[in-house]
Amino acid sequence: MKTSPLSLTLDPVPRSGLSTCQPGHLRLVCLSDTHGNHRDTELPPGDILIHSGDFTNTGMLSEVEDFDNWLGTLPHTHKVVVPGNQDSIMDPVVRRWSRIQTFYYTIWMKLTKVGKN
Repeated sequence: MKTSPLSLTLDPVPRSGLSTCQPGHLRLVCLSDTHGNHRDTELPPGDILIHSGDFTNTGMLSEVEDFDNWLGTLPHTHKVVVPGNQDSIMDPVVRRWSRIQTFYYTIWMKLTKVGKN
């Protein structure tokens, strides 16, 4: 079976947001380093959206949830997300450590309030 070579043509989308993509071509939309400002980002239409890291600013779970909700509103058929170093909460080990820290911080706060009453 013969395969045809991959042909890649970069066709920047004009600021108008109108696609100049020819029929039968795949439209990729790539972005990264939005650091929690994804809702302020204007994206062109496309078939595949790739976010290549740092979609959170502080790595909080609430930022991940907001980013996920935003992704769900986008019209791109396929979405690929690769976590960056700012998105450490995506790592199960970090999530477990974060829960432990929150647990001990809550206990510490309760103990320090006892002495102030």
